[in-house]
Amino acid sequence: MAFAAASDLFTMTISNRVSLALTAGFLALALLSGMGFYEILSSSGGGGATVLARWPLPALPWAGCSWP
Repeated sequence: MAFAAASDLFTMTISNRVSLALTAGFLALALLSGMGFYEILSSSGGGGATVLARWPLPALPWAGCSWP
């Protein structure tokens, strides 16, 4: 997370590899900690809902639009 934050801060990009590594890390830690299938599914669903809700925001002028 710190690497992704630093990468975003300095280059305004986060590599797909970093995103995939964080996703795989979540899955591995969830399984190792004993989370159940539905807990993992609900956590993933919450993350997915956040991504879908956040996706259109850069197109709005008050949310960081980079074009005029």
